[in-house]
Amino acid sequence: DPLGTFEFQREFMQHFQWNTGKTRWICKSPSAQGFLDALFAVYPDALCVWTHRPLGEIYSSNVALRAAVFDTISGRVNDWNSQSRDVAQAMKQGIDKMLEQDLLDDPRVMHLPFRELASDPLGAVRKVYDRALFQDA
Repeated sequence: DPLGTFEFQREFMQHFQWNTGKTRWICKSPSAQGFLDALFAVYPDALCVWTHRPLGEIYSSNVALRAAVFDTISGRVNDWNSQSRDVAQAMKQGIDKMLEQDLLDDPRVMHLPFRELASDPLGAVRKVYDRALFQDA
Protein backbone atom coordinates (compact mmCIF):
# COMPACT_ATOMS: atom_id res chain seq x y z
CA ASP A 1 0.00 0.00 0.00
CA PRO A 2 2.25 2.84 -1.24
CA LEU A 3 -0.24 5.55 -0.29
CA GLY A 4 -0.57 4.24 3.27
CA THR A 5 3.20 3.90 3.52
CA PHE A 6 3.79 7.52 2.51
CA GLU A 7 1.01 8.71 4.84
CA PHE A 8 2.65 6.85 7.74
CA GLN A 9 6.05 8.26 6.78
CA ARG A 10 4.66 11.80 6.70
CA GLU A 11 3.13 11.42 10.16
CA PHE A 12 6.35 9.93 11.48
CA MET A 13 8.41 12.78 9.99
CA GLN A 14 6.05 15.35 11.50
CA HIS A 15 6.78 13.86 14.92
CA PHE A 16 10.51 14.16 14.29
CA GLN A 17 10.10 17.72 13.04
CA TRP A 18 7.91 18.94 15.89
CA ASN A 19 9.34 21.87 17.79
CA THR A 20 12.60 21.96 15.80
CA GLY A 21 11.93 24.98 13.61
CA LYS A 22 12.72 22.87 10.53
CA THR A 23 10.42 23.14 7.52
CA ARG A 24 12.00 20.78 4.95
CA TRP A 25 12.67 17.10 4.87
CA ILE A 26 15.15 15.20 2.75
CA CYS A 27 14.51 11.51 2.29
CA LYS A 28 16.27 8.92 0.19
CA SER A 29 14.10 6.18 -1.16
CA PRO A 30 14.91 4.77 -4.59
CA SER A 31 11.80 2.59 -4.42
CA ALA A 32 9.64 5.74 -4.25
CA GLN A 33 10.40 6.27 -7.94
CA GLY A 34 7.98 3.48 -8.70
CA PHE A 35 5.13 5.14 -6.82
CA LEU A 36 5.19 8.80 -7.84
CA ASP A 37 1.39 9.04 -7.85
CA ALA A 38 1.18 8.04 -4.18
CA LEU A 39 4.23 10.13 -3.28
CA PHE A 40 2.78 13.31 -4.80
CA ALA A 41 -0.65 12.59 -3.29
CA VAL A 42 0.91 12.75 0.17
CA TYR A 43 3.71 15.22 -0.58
CA PRO A 44 2.27 17.48 -3.32
CA ASP A 45 5.12 20.00 -2.94
CA ALA A 46 7.90 17.40 -3.06
CA LEU A 47 10.85 17.70 -5.39
CA CYS A 48 12.15 14.30 -6.42
CA VAL A 49 15.74 14.19 -7.59
CA TRP A 50 16.17 11.20 -9.82
CA THR A 51 19.82 10.49 -10.45
CA HIS A 52 20.32 8.44 -13.57
CA ARG A 53 23.15 5.96 -13.28
CA PRO A 54 24.35 3.39 -15.81
CA LEU A 55 22.48 0.09 -15.29
CA GLY A 56 25.67 -1.91 -14.87
CA GLU A 57 26.68 0.30 -11.94
CA ILE A 58 23.22 0.10 -10.39
CA TYR A 59 23.26 -3.68 -10.66
CA SER A 60 26.67 -4.13 -9.05
CA SER A 61 25.85 -1.59 -6.33
CA ASN A 62 22.55 -3.35 -5.64
CA VAL A 63 24.20 -6.76 -5.34
CA ALA A 64 26.94 -5.36 -3.08
CA LEU A 65 24.33 -3.71 -0.84
CA ARG A 66 22.24 -6.88 -0.67
CA ALA A 67 25.34 -8.87 0.18
CA ALA A 68 26.30 -6.49 2.98
CA VAL A 69 22.81 -6.52 4.47
CA PHE A 70 21.69 -10.10 3.94
CA ASP A 71 25.06 -11.71 4.63
CA THR A 72 25.18 -9.83 7.93
CA ILE A 73 21.63 -10.80 8.86
CA SER A 74 22.10 -14.47 7.97
CA GLY A 75 25.58 -14.67 9.48
CA ARG A 76 26.95 -16.40 6.42
CA VAL A 77 28.06 -15.51 2.92
CA ASN A 78 25.30 -16.08 0.38
CA ASP A 79 25.95 -17.39 -3.09
CA TRP A 80 25.12 -14.20 -4.99
CA ASN A 81 26.18 -15.68 -8.33
CA SER A 82 23.32 -18.17 -8.16
CA GLN A 83 20.87 -15.32 -7.52
CA SER A 84 22.18 -12.96 -10.21
CA ARG A 85 19.45 -13.77 -12.75
CA ASP A 86 16.68 -13.21 -10.17
CA VAL A 87 18.22 -9.90 -9.08
CA ALA A 88 18.51 -8.75 -12.71
CA GLN A 89 14.88 -9.74 -13.45
CA ALA A 90 13.65 -7.92 -10.33
CA MET A 91 15.57 -4.81 -11.38
CA LYS A 92 14.08 -4.99 -14.87
CA GLN A 93 10.57 -5.25 -13.43
CA GLY A 94 11.24 -2.22 -11.20
CA ILE A 95 12.62 -0.17 -14.09
CA ASP A 96 9.70 -1.15 -16.33
CA LYS A 97 7.28 -0.06 -13.57
CA MET A 98 9.06 3.30 -13.24
CA LEU A 99 9.00 3.92 -17.00
CA GLU A 100 5.25 3.25 -17.22
CA GLN A 101 4.35 6.14 -14.91
CA ASP A 102 2.50 9.18 -16.19
CA LEU A 103 4.35 11.41 -13.70
CA LEU A 104 7.81 10.60 -15.04
CA ASP A 105 8.08 14.00 -16.73
CA ASP A 106 6.25 15.93 -14.01
CA PRO A 107 8.00 19.23 -13.14
CA ARG A 108 8.39 17.95 -9.57
CA VAL A 109 10.78 15.28 -10.85
CA MET A 110 14.30 16.54 -11.49
CA HIS A 111 16.37 14.24 -13.69
CA LEU A 112 20.06 14.47 -12.86
CA PRO A 113 22.80 12.37 -14.46
CA PHE A 114 24.69 10.47 -11.76
CA ARG A 115 28.01 11.25 -13.45
CA GLU A 116 27.23 14.97 -13.06
CA LEU A 117 26.52 14.45 -9.38
CA ALA A 118 29.73 12.44 -8.93
CA SER A 119 31.95 14.85 -10.88
CA ASP A 120 30.60 18.08 -9.36
CA PRO A 121 28.63 17.35 -6.17
CA LEU A 122 28.37 20.99 -5.09
CA GLY A 123 27.24 22.08 -8.55
CA ALA A 124 24.59 19.35 -8.52
CA VAL A 125 23.38 20.42 -5.07
CA ARG A 126 23.18 24.01 -6.30
CA LYS A 127 21.02 22.85 -9.22
CA VAL A 128 18.72 21.01 -6.82
CA TYR A 129 18.40 24.04 -4.54
CA ASP A 130 17.83 26.35 -7.50
CA ARG A 131 15.07 24.05 -8.73
CA ALA A 132 13.54 23.78 -5.24
CA LEU A 133 13.53 27.56 -4.83
CA PHE A 134 11.99 27.99 -8.28
CA GLN A 135 9.34 25.40 -7.42
CA ASP A 136 8.49 27.22 -4.16
CA ALA A 137 7.97 30.54 -5.97
